[in-house]
Amino acid sequence: MTYEERAKHISDLLESHLGIRGKSLPVKLRRAGRLLPRDLHRHAEILAQAVAYQASPKLARLVDDDRVLQSYDVCEKYLTGIDIWDRRKGKAIGFLSTGAFNLLAVGGLLIAVLIWRGYL
Repeated sequence: MTYEERAKHISDLLESHLGIRGKSLPVKLRRAGRLLPRDLHRHAEILAQAVAYQASPKLARLVDDDRVLQSYDVCEKYLTGIDIWDRRKGKAIGFLSTGAFNLLAVGGLLIAVLIWRGYL
Protein backbone atom coordinates (compact mmCIF):
# COMPACT_ATOMS: atom_id res chain seq x y z
CA MET A 1 0.00 0.00 0.00
CA THR A 2 1.23 3.47 -0.82
CA TYR A 3 0.96 6.40 1.54
CA GLU A 4 -1.86 7.86 -0.53
CA GLU A 5 -3.85 4.63 -0.26
CA ARG A 6 -3.28 4.49 3.49
CA ALA A 7 -4.36 8.12 3.89
CA LYS A 8 -7.45 7.44 1.76
CA HIS A 9 -8.31 4.43 3.93
CA ILE A 10 -8.00 6.45 7.16
CA SER A 11 -10.01 9.23 5.52
CA ASP A 12 -12.75 6.76 4.60
CA LEU A 13 -12.78 5.39 8.16
CA LEU A 14 -13.15 8.91 9.55
CA GLU A 15 -16.13 9.47 7.29
CA SER A 16 -17.81 6.13 7.90
CA HIS A 17 -17.27 5.84 11.66
CA LEU A 18 -17.36 9.47 12.79
CA GLY A 19 -19.33 11.12 9.98
CA ILE A 20 -16.59 13.65 9.19
CA ARG A 21 -16.75 14.89 5.63
CA GLY A 22 -14.06 16.59 3.60
CA LYS A 23 -11.91 16.34 0.52
CA SER A 24 -8.71 14.98 2.04
CA LEU A 25 -7.25 13.67 5.27
CA PRO A 26 -5.89 17.04 6.50
CA VAL A 27 -9.28 18.67 5.95
CA LYS A 28 -11.06 15.87 7.82
CA LEU A 29 -8.55 16.08 10.66
CA ARG A 30 -9.24 19.79 11.07
CA ARG A 31 -12.96 19.12 11.12
CA ALA A 32 -12.60 16.23 13.57
CA GLY A 33 -11.39 18.53 16.31
CA ARG A 34 -12.08 17.00 19.71
CA LEU A 35 -13.69 13.84 18.35
CA LEU A 36 -10.23 12.32 18.09
CA PRO A 37 -7.76 11.94 20.95
CA ARG A 38 -4.71 14.18 20.78
CA ASP A 39 -2.35 11.23 20.30
CA LEU A 40 -4.38 9.87 17.40
CA HIS A 41 -4.48 13.34 15.87
CA ARG A 42 -0.67 13.40 15.89
CA HIS A 43 -0.46 9.97 14.27
CA ALA A 44 -2.87 10.98 11.53
CA GLU A 45 -0.92 14.20 10.96
CA ILE A 46 2.23 12.11 10.46
CA LEU A 47 0.42 10.12 7.78
CA ALA A 48 -0.90 13.27 6.08
CA GLN A 49 2.55 14.84 6.17
CA ALA A 50 4.08 11.73 4.58
CA VAL A 51 1.61 11.99 1.72
CA ALA A 52 2.49 15.65 1.21
CA TYR A 53 6.24 14.90 1.31
CA GLN A 54 5.92 12.17 -1.33
CA ALA A 55 5.09 14.82 -3.93
CA SER A 56 8.66 16.12 -3.78
CA PRO A 57 11.62 13.75 -4.31
CA LYS A 58 13.86 15.74 -1.96
CA LEU A 59 11.29 15.79 0.82
CA ALA A 60 10.40 12.13 0.29
CA ARG A 61 13.75 11.17 1.80
CA LEU A 62 12.67 12.74 5.10
CA VAL A 63 9.77 10.30 5.54
CA ASP A 64 10.39 7.62 8.16
CA ASP A 65 8.63 4.52 6.82
CA ASP A 66 8.45 2.71 10.15
CA ARG A 67 6.95 5.72 11.88
CA VAL A 68 4.35 6.18 9.13
CA LEU A 69 3.39 2.49 9.23
CA GLN A 70 3.08 2.61 13.01
CA SER A 71 0.91 5.74 12.77
CA TYR A 72 -1.29 4.07 10.17
CA ASP A 73 -1.74 0.99 12.36
CA VAL A 74 -2.62 3.10 15.42
CA CYS A 75 -5.18 5.14 13.45
CA GLU A 76 -6.73 2.09 11.84
CA LYS A 77 -6.98 0.20 15.13
CA TYR A 78 -8.68 3.11 16.89
CA LEU A 79 -11.10 3.95 14.10
CA THR A 80 -12.17 0.35 13.44
CA GLY A 81 -12.79 -0.06 17.17
CA ILE A 82 -15.46 2.65 17.19
CA ASP A 83 -18.95 1.19 17.43
CA ILE A 84 -21.23 3.32 15.26
CA TRP A 85 -24.49 2.12 16.83
CA ASP A 86 -23.19 2.67 20.34
CA ARG A 87 -22.31 6.28 19.48
CA ARG A 88 -25.77 6.86 18.01
CA LYS A 89 -27.44 5.21 20.99
CA GLY A 90 -25.40 7.41 23.36
CA LYS A 91 -26.43 10.56 21.51
CA ALA A 92 -30.10 9.53 21.58
CA ILE A 93 -29.99 8.71 25.29
CA GLY A 94 -28.29 12.03 26.02
CA PHE A 95 -30.89 13.94 24.03
CA LEU A 96 -33.82 12.16 25.67
CA SER A 97 -32.42 12.46 29.19
CA THR A 98 -31.89 16.19 28.71
CA GLY A 99 -35.48 16.57 27.56
CA ALA A 100 -36.77 14.52 30.49
CA PHE A 101 -34.80 16.59 32.99
CA ASN A 102 -36.07 19.84 31.48
CA LEU A 103 -39.64 18.55 31.62
CA LEU A 104 -39.25 17.60 35.29
CA ALA A 105 -37.68 20.96 36.13
CA VAL A 106 -40.47 22.94 34.44
CA GLY A 107 -43.11 20.74 36.05
CA GLY A 108 -41.53 21.21 39.46
CA LEU A 109 -41.39 24.96 39.02
CA LEU A 110 -45.02 25.00 37.88
CA ILE A 111 -46.14 23.09 40.96
CA ALA A 112 -44.04 25.38 43.20
CA VAL A 113 -45.63 28.47 41.67
CA LEU A 114 -49.13 26.99 42.02
CA ILE A 115 -48.49 26.19 45.70
CA TRP A 116 -46.98 29.64 46.28
CA ARG A 117 -49.98 31.34 44.68
CA GLY A 118 -52.39 29.20 46.71
CA TYR A 119 -53.99 27.25 43.86
CA LEU A 120 -52.85 23.89 45.32
